[in-house]
Parts: sequence; C-alpha cells; structure tokens
Amino acid sequence: MESCILVKTTLQIKYHYKNFRKTFLEEYSTLFTEGIVDKEVTVSYEDTIKVVSLSSSKAEKEIKDYIHKLQNYYQVEYFKIDAIREEDEIFYLEYSPNKNQKIIKLIQIKDEKGFKTNLSYGVITAS
Repeated sequence: MESCILVKTTLQIKYHYKNFRKTFLEEYSTLFTEGIVDKEVTVSYEDTIKVVSLSSSKAEKEIKDYIHKLQNYYQVEYFKIDAIREEDEIFYLEYSPNKNQKIIKLIQIKDEKGFKTNLSYGVITAS
C-alpha cells in the first residue's frame, strides 16, 4: 500500500482513502490468475447478500479433484450454475439453499480446452 487515510469514529476505524502501488495490483492479478489467491466477491441469492471467495478459472477435472480433496475433510457439496448475472460488482445467483446450507466459494469454469472462461460457475456449499 502506498498511502491511505484512516478515519476514526468512536468505535471503529475505517479506510477513507487507499492507494495501492501499480506493481502490487499487477502482482495480485498474477497470483489470482495462477490460482494462488482468491478474491472476495459479493453474491446475492433469494433475500441474502453475502461475501464469498471467488477462485480463478479451472477446468472441470481440476474442480472435481479439488472437491474430492475437500470432501475428505469437510462436508461440502458442489454444483454448477449455468446462468449467472453480474451487475455493480454483485453476482446474482439463481440459488435456493437447503436448510443450513451456505455458499462458501464460487469457481469460474474454463471450457474443456482451457482457452477461455465460460459464463458458468461452480458453487461450493457447506452445511
């Protein structure tokens, strides 16, 4: 971070202004593209708005391997959403969760050849 301005209220400290170095943003973008870090995104479904992780794009086989590893340790489920709308940095999902089921991550799905990202996403949920 190159510079920032913090504003202190009675109970909170908030960022008022932040300025990241260009090299930091380029490095972060590279780390995301390579699948090393995730982004946080806002999702909206039914009457819920939540911040979840967004993983870089992966092929179906990579996703299946990843889900299998997670299922060895956690109770997670995976499903695919073919149509998703993104507007004002919010992902609007056609999703109706089961009781106690929460979205924990979105994964962009690559086409089979891996050249471009489709407009489909995988959703990982936990109970």
